[in-house]
Amino acid sequence: VSMPGPSGMDVLRRIQTLSPAPAVIMISGRGTIDMAVEAMRAGATDFVAKPFNVEDLERTLRGFQDKLEARRHLARVVASSTRKLAPSLHLPEVKAALLVYANGMLIGAKVRPGEELIDEDLLAATIDVIQNFMQTSFSLLRGKRLTSIVQGDFALVLERGEFTYLTALIQGPDSERLREAMRSQLQDYEARNRSVLRDWSGIPEETRGTEEL
Repeated sequence: VSMPGPSGMDVLRRIQTLSPAPAVIMISGRGTIDMAVEAMRAGATDFVAKPFNVEDLERTLRGFQDKLEARRHLARVVASSTRKLAPSLHLPEVKAALLVYANGMLIGAKVRPGEELIDEDLLAATIDVIQNFMQTSFSLLRGKRLTSIVQGDFALVLERGEFTYLTALIQGPDSERLREAMRSQLQDYEARNRSVLRDWSGIPEETRGTEEL
């Protein structure tokens, strides 16, 4: 963290502008809770105070490697299943994606060029209202979550994380392959922003990687 010239925090912020941004472990002998929080908010994956146990650090690195390998495996599975699909099978096309906090507030939205959403906030709020209506009106649905809304050839597909849920507007059939990709990306996003999302203040700029997600 403390270096002559640019500080470790300066370097961390510069690293976060790379695409894709690598995992970063910040290490300091002047570690405080405030510094650790600042580092995590700036995009650090972990913060280790000196003196540290080498075995613990190696365990952390192995955890990152396992996560990276799992992500690569998913990419290989998706690529392999795509090659095996019959040419006549109509694959879903993502028209738009919305990321919403657990309380119904919109964190971010992305629309495919040439498409248009009437109102992202209204759509997010409507989905939240439908969720609540289902659970309070039908005893069979209590404790369950809406996973899709289908209208003709279009569908709103929802995947929920620990703090947020991701909604994709697709044209074409829903598929487990699509949902696996959504879950994987959402888990990565929440892991990267855990310290912010745990007590989100409603400012989208506090989160990192929303546009890429």
